[in-house]
Amino acid sequence: MEETLVILDHVNKFYTQSFNQLIILTVAILAFSALVLAILIGFYQRWFLKIEHNAIETSLKKELGEHFNKKLSEVEFKYQEKELHLQAEITLLEEKVQKNIDEIAAGVFHVQGVNQLENDNYLGALRSFARASIKNMKCANEANLKTMFGFINTCLQSLDHETLGLDLDLRKLVDKLIEDLEEYNENSRYTREINDLKIEFKNTLAR
Repeated sequence: MEETLVILDHVNKFYTQSFNQLIILTVAILAFSALVLAILIGFYQRWFLKIEHNAIETSLKKELGEHFNKKLSEVEFKYQEKELHLQAEITLLEEKVQKNIDEIAAGVFHVQGVNQLENDNYLGALRSFARASIKNMKCANEANLKTMFGFINTCLQSLDHETLGLDLDLRKLVDKLIEDLEEYNENSRYTREINDLKIEFKNTLAR
C-alpha cells in the first residue's frame, strides 16, 4: 500500500513537472513568436512607408516638374514675343535711319551733280546723278528720281566714247543704274525713261 502511494506520488510529481515545463516552453514559444512578429511588422511598416514615401515623392516631383515646365514655357513664350516685337521695332528703326541716310546722300549727290554740270564736268556730273538715282530708288523718292533722267541724258549727250569709254568704273555704274531701274520698274512706269537712257548710253559709246 505504501509502495503504491509512493508510486502515485512520483507519478504526480512527474506530470506536475512536465506540465510546468510545457507551460514554460509554451510561454517561451509565444514570447519568441511575438518578438519575431513585432520585428516582421516593424520591417513591413518601414518597407510600406518607404514605398509610400517614394510614390509621394515621385508624384510631387512630377507635379512640380509639370508646373515648372508650364511656367517656363509661358515665360519663354512671353520672352520670345517681346524679343520679336523688339526686333521688329529695331528693324523698322534701322530701315527709317537707312532711308534718311539714303535721302541725305541722294540730295548731296544731286547738288554735287548740278554744280559739276554747271562747270561742264560731265563725267563727274554723270557719276553724281547716277549715284543720286540709285539712292533715290533705295529711299523710294520717286519725285527726285524722275528729275535725274533729264540730267543724266544731258550728261550722256555731252560725252563720247573717248571720254566715257575710258572710264570703266563710270560705265559699270551706269550699267548698275540701268539694272536697278529695271528691277525697280513695277507696272512699267519707268519703261520709257529706261529705254531712252539705254539709247543715250549706247549712242555715247558709239560716238
